[in-house]
Amino acid sequence: MPLEEIRNYALGILTGREIDDLDGGIDENKRYKSLSHGPKPRIEKTSDLDSAPNLITKILKDWETDHKGNFCPKTCVMVSKNKILNSLKTHFEQTGLNCTVLKHDQLDEDKPEILRLSTMHRAKGLEFDQVIVILDNTIPLDVDDEDNTPNLIYVSLTRARSLAALIELRSQ
Repeated sequence: MPLEEIRNYALGILTGREIDDLDGGIDENKRYKSLSHGPKPRIEKTSDLDSAPNLITKILKDWETDHKGNFCPKTCVMVSKNKILNSLKTHFEQTGLNCTVLKHDQLDEDKPEILRLSTMHRAKGLEFDQVIVILDNTIPLDVDDEDNTPNLIYVSLTRARSLAALIELRSQ
């Protein structure tokens, strides 16, 4: 279960939207609480996809410093499109970072030292210690539309048990 601060931030993305409770009613989300507390999600903005891997690496190093090397957290970077996923994978492999792509037909191996890369859809139902969600410029954070984009962002952020970061890519 995510920390209360992560859950509250993600819930804010859904403000003003009706959420189906799957029992014929609307879920107001006011009854849900997390018992654990910690930092709010880290919010970053960068100009393009080319700079995202360096920002991800910086976030991971900052988080590693926070842990003081006491444990190796299970971490996943989530994106909206396979094109972005493949670009990140190529970059990280070239820099020697051990990573794997979570595929729909494979189980996640229990190896925390491997950075997981996933689409937002694939990560549904999974949990990680740390999550970094990348929003490309076709999925702005402040969407006000009828699709499920805010729901997908909510689900992605709440896959984190302890730390979450949101990176918005803003092409110029």
